[in-house]
Amino acid sequence: MKSDTIPFIGISNDKDAFLGQEMRESLRFRGDVHSTTITYSRKKRDAFNPKRELDPEEIREALESSEIYDVIEIIKDKRCKLTKDQCDELFKRGNIHIMKALSSNPSVDLTSEQVDALLFKYGDSIKCSTIENMSIKLTPEQVERCTLDENPYVRKSIIERYEVLTSKQKDRLISDPEPAIRGEMALNLQDATIEQIDRLTRDSDSRVRKISLRLIDDPSSELIDVLLENPHSEVREALAKSIKDPSPDVLDKLLNDPVPEVRAAAVGLIKEPTPEIIEKLTTNPHPKVRLSAVSLVKNPTPAQMDRGVCDPDREVAKAWASLPYSPSTSQLDRWIANADPKALATLLNNSEVRFTKRQIGLLMSNDIDIMKAVVNNYAHYVKDSDLMKIVKETDKLSVQDLALKVLKDRGVDPLKDVMSL
Repeated sequence: MKSDTIPFIGISNDKDAFLGQEMRESLRFRGDVHSTTITYSRKKRDAFNPKRELDPEEIREALESSEIYDVIEIIKDKRCKLTKDQCDELFKRGNIHIMKALSSNPSVDLTSEQVDALLFKYGDSIKCSTIENMSIKLTPEQVERCTLDENPYVRKSIIERYEVLTSKQKDRLISDPEPAIRGEMALNLQDATIEQIDRLTRDSDSRVRKISLRLIDDPSSELIDVLLENPHSEVREALAKSIKDPSPDVLDKLLNDPVPEVRAAAVGLIKEPTPEIIEKLTTNPHPKVRLSAVSLVKNPTPAQMDRGVCDPDREVAKAWASLPYSPSTSQLDRWIANADPKALATLLNNSEVRFTKRQIGLLMSNDIDIMKAVVNNYAHYVKDSDLMKIVKETDKLSVQDLALKVLKDRGVDPLKDVMSL
């Protein structure tokens, strides 16, 4: 049976929806039978205590019933343990609905011939539920046929029995034409070879590559050499984040990668950066690299701080503003004139930085983060009228609450008009 492309990961458990019109028709109950099924199910739920064991006589009676749905209902009951003879009798009846129920029963005792019938006689829905029923043992020949099945749902199901797959079968499934199958293999692969990892991380489907990144964990030197040549930047970035102790050559290649995300990830691999390396990375044209490089700076110079706090990228500027550093008053004046408001708010929260009362007056603005930082750390410099203005004109409750608390601590009634203060 030919198939359309299946969903990528999380294939629907409703295999019947995929099986085609002919199979769906063969599995569909007629409308008049539906009511019988529902009535019987309710009756059984009322009669059975789900915690008690089913009586063997109760099972035998249901199996010998002339009503086919009595038989199906008892087989589907998880407490139903079928004997070999009972399984034999059920197979003689050959009813497709009985076969469907048998394929999912966790306590069936089936011969290899009976498993063959479930797998290859009654259609793909029963085939999939048989494969996914771990209590049913499959022979190597049956496993092989399932890995070659033209229905991708069947191939996906057999991957759930990963431990029975041979190396040849795993290689075949890794190269499956369906991305969903390759993704399932990337998700389940254990003790992967370098060749397998290389193939999966070079996959044409980005979703398969993303899943395969889990295979890159403390890679060997051989795997590192292979992945450095991978054409996909997300793979090289994952490599940079996974290496524990790179050689100088490997580190140099990653730091000079054409993609900035890879270079940024490689910054974390530098153990003892020289001033030259720090200068090169903190002035890199790409903000992601500059942001990563801030973590290397331990004792910043005034020139570095001037450049960093006033960086055109907000996140980079905030990272510099959070470093432990005591600027001069004149340096703070330059930053107040040129830095991003978010960087200034970070400076206001930096315990190493001290602003003067004059500078706090300059910083009072409509930026919420700056106002919050000022009230939090420099309330003693803020006049009551300015605090009242914050309460009246700011719509951010967090800032209003801070201002109200300061006013209350000062004994000021916040309900009074500001002109009376």
